[in-house]
Amino acid sequence: MTFISYGATLIIGSKDFKSGVAFGRLALAIYEKLQTTHQLNKSLFSYHTLISWWEIPLAETEEGLQLALDLSLASGDLSFVGHTTQLKGIIQMASNPNLQSAKQIVLQDIDLMAEKLDYYAPNSIRVNCQYLICLADPTNETGTVCGEVYDFEEKKAGHYENNQQSMLYNHYASAFRLNYLCKNDELAYENLMTAEEIGPELALYTFYFNLTFIVLIYETNYSTKEAATQKNIRKAVKEIVGIFEQCASVAPANFDNKYKLAQGALLAIKGKKAAALEKYQEAIESAQKYNFVLEEAMAWERSAAMLMDLGKTTIGKQYIQTAYDLFFQYGAYAVCTKYIKLYPWLKKAKALEKGQVSKGSGSSENALASLDLATVLKSSEALSGETDFEKLLRKLILIAIENAGAEKGYLLLKSNGQLKVNVYGDVDKKTEFFEDLSLNKFAQISKKVINYVAKTWQTLILADAANDAKFGTDTYLKNNQVKSIFSLPILNKGEFIGLLYLENNVTTNAFTQERVELLNLLSGQIAISIENALLIENLEEKVKERTLEIEQEKEKSDNLLLNILPKATAEELRLTGAAEPKFYEEVTVLFLDFKNFSGASRSLDYKELVSQIDEYFSAFDEVIGEYHVEKIKTIGDAYMCACGLPIERTDHAVLMTKAAIHFQKIIAELKQIKQAKDQHFFEARIGIHTGPVVAGVVGSKKFAYDIWGDTVNIASRMEYACAVGKIAISEQTFHLIKEEMNCEYQGKVPAKNMEELDMYYL
Repeated sequence: MTFISYGATLIIGSKDFKSGVAFGRLALAIYEKLQTTHQLNKSLFSYHTLISWWEIPLAETEEGLQLALDLSLASGDLSFVGHTTQLKGIIQMASNPNLQSAKQIVLQDIDLMAEKLDYYAPNSIRVNCQYLICLADPTNETGTVCGEVYDFEEKKAGHYENNQQSMLYNHYASAFRLNYLCKNDELAYENLMTAEEIGPELALYTFYFNLTFIVLIYETNYSTKEAATQKNIRKAVKEIVGIFEQCASVAPANFDNKYKLAQGALLAIKGKKAAALEKYQEAIESAQKYNFVLEEAMAWERSAAMLMDLGKTTIGKQYIQTAYDLFFQYGAYAVCTKYIKLYPWLKKAKALEKGQVSKGSGSSENALASLDLATVLKSSEALSGETDFEKLLRKLILIAIENAGAEKGYLLLKSNGQLKVNVYGDVDKKTEFFEDLSLNKFAQISKKVINYVAKTWQTLILADAANDAKFGTDTYLKNNQVKSIFSLPILNKGEFIGLLYLENNVTTNAFTQERVELLNLLSGQIAISIENALLIENLEEKVKERTLEIEQEKEKSDNLLLNILPKATAEELRLTGAAEPKFYEEVTVLFLDFKNFSGASRSLDYKELVSQIDEYFSAFDEVIGEYHVEKIKTIGDAYMCACGLPIERTDHAVLMTKAAIHFQKIIAELKQIKQAKDQHFFEARIGIHTGPVVAGVVGSKKFAYDIWGDTVNIASRMEYACAVGKIAISEQTFHLIKEEMNCEYQGKVPAKNMEELDMYYL
């Protein structure tokens, strides 16, 4: 204990992090050498309270804290049972990427104290648990931290009478976090002021949680405050940035993303919104790197606010959608419900929209479908088509082994509360099905890995398993010198139902991030397929209904694919597994842009603006098929399409100009209708050019079909130089259509990095 105390003094007093960590390690090494557990629970608690977070990621402290808790339970040291459980809960709130998993762990510890010790868990633990429950409750977007586990209103008077400042602070700190996330900014600020008046006795809470939230609450409320208050806010945020800067330099895994968030908030307060946006982007990348899902969502939301302030509304909305998806993935359904009310244009999570999410449910939606789409579709189709339970599991393990690059693997499913080994498979396509094989009776697997994934619901990748610092002590891994391990939890409707366990003993680092994401993408289909196969054993009719639902989902998926990619490209991707870039010698490209769109975006209600754009663009989408035109993309108020790809044809220029005439006809008809109703209308410029392009599918996280080349730039230049209501074409297009269309020469127009271009009007 003396070494740990001295190490903590070096860190807190002298900021000598390196020496402080060294003394903490020395203390634990002495315990190991002496092989004693005397006061080890207190030493472990102190080490993880004051030292470990400067050395290792928060999530990796769980094993040491569990040992401290076990020792405290064995000795009956109720005080340290409470202290350790409280710290475990804080770590879960700070680092667990799955809210439901964090909540379950805290609830289990509360139940443990009640069942094994007849000991009522301290209120400080219960309020943390109640915060997680409220955050997961889709009906509680009002920011109230109150419920069955901890009823603040019932205990409030007692807290004040007994001067329990730490409890009061803890409650109001939880309330301001919840209200900030649910965008109740004024209420969040009031909760913060109340907490700060009481006085933050517990520095650990402030460090792990509150400082990150405080800077963002200050930022969102800054513009509404008086000058004196704003001055105090600037000073406070600057101090917090300084704290995080030092922390991030020592322990980036725990503090780098928080430092970036704090920097962004300070820049936003100073009015430097572009610079703030850049820092929030860095915070997103850092949160992704170190797996802080909640703080990543917060950074996306702050980035969206900066983008909208900068007038980039369209991309700002995309960022809000991403934040919503991440909050849903994390399990913060109270936030999701509030977002749906604030942003009715959001693409909502179906489970939440249909009321299928329960309080505290840990369902996960992976929005990062960024991998080999053809492989995903083929694998998903193979799984969805099999309803015989044994055949499905044999097929499933082989698909997992193939897609992950494993040598062998097992699928374990939960049955009557216990994990059972159900099927084995290997790279030679050999499989073995087990009827009722208990994990406890099976030696050919790492139980330490299995227990970790089953408890945390987190994917685990071990690059060199036998030599891993945390898992290498496992008997199976050590005896078999196992190299690479990948284990994936399988969740269905927010419940853990089993896991995949895969090994590769040919090489270390066998499981790449791309392969891991591919299996993550398939995990939802795996869960659904397992559920279907189980149902068919007893409820044949139920399986027929479920199979129909899967077919409908597959049809929706296919339709979505065809909405994103041209049919020929989508088929190529499905059949060959790839969509090769292709050079087209001659295609015709069209750009359309609305007159005075920026002015309209300022004067129209945002719902009306989106509705207007959708009306025009949807009308264009309806007619382009008639002219064999392929829509490429829309960028704000710009509409881009091409003719002559992916299926080549010789009449592309004529067809495109006919489509352009039809577009202007639609615009004129809508103008007449809207003028009669005294509604806002748009007029447009259209530019067309013919020439060579390269076309292909791009994107690592969100794919899209796009085209490149000077042809695209010249078509854009024609549109820019065109008068409103006209259709401008280049000389190249003119020579291809002059026999069929009347054209009028307009002279030359300038073009960036090119010679002047001849332009004609249709």
